[in-house]
Amino acid sequence: MSRLAGKVAIVTGAGSGQGRAAALAFVAEGAAIVACDVDGEGVQETIRRCREAGGAVIPSVTDVSDAAQAREAVALAEGEFGSVHILYNNAGINPGRSGDGGVVDLDLAIWERVLAVDLTGVMLMCRAAIPAMRRSGGGSVVNVSSVSALIGGAGSAYTAAKGAVIALTKAIATTYGPEVRANVLCPGAVRTPMIDRTLADPAVRARWETRALVGRIGEPEDIAPLAIYLGSDESAFVTGAVFVIDGGHSAH
Repeated sequence: MSRLAGKVAIVTGAGSGQGRAAALAFVAEGAAIVACDVDGEGVQETIRRCREAGGAVIPSVTDVSDAAQAREAVALAEGEFGSVHILYNNAGINPGRSGDGGVVDLDLAIWERVLAVDLTGVMLMCRAAIPAMRRSGGGSVVNVSSVSALIGGAGSAYTAAKGAVIALTKAIATTYGPEVRANVLCPGAVRTPMIDRTLADPAVRARWETRALVGRIGEPEDIAPLAIYLGSDESAFVTGAVFVIDGGHSAH
């Protein structure tokens, strides 16, 4: 298929989980991509899999919370592929309840680090990529938030950062439309390395599976098709929108 033929995409957090699934899905739909992750080994594995599938892909070891590295990732995309059309802002961290709990006991260093990656990192990548998109004739920003931003969560820093990503996305859509569209995904519980430790607790896993109306925890491949739609011209009339993709977790 070729829903993204001729598109150049930057995928952050591409070294595992939802980012890797998106990278593989994007190249399968014809996009050329820059796969970014702070984990060099992880991103190289993603590159290997994408190239096996015949994709045009290059790696970028990128800490999205660093402004210079964000600019370098975008410059790499323009230098190698000549343009940027899609930014999939997926990179994020979640310390879990052991590190990110109620505000009374929250370590300020954890608060600052989570916001640096999960919120400021999104902003820095958008700040670097949007001018490149405008030079390319327009583009689509797809930011990843979380269902926790809509219904609350135990992690104060994570929930706050993800809530702010929704507001930031709407501001981007308002400011840069119609040249640049911006939408946000709010996944529920998805099986990725970030939550594997939590899923190891059978009681927690059973509670999440019961909460989801589809009766299971999500897989990274459940999220990628919606990212493809939002990156493609099929969604040309969609901007400033929030898409919940959580198996029905937030419906009750």
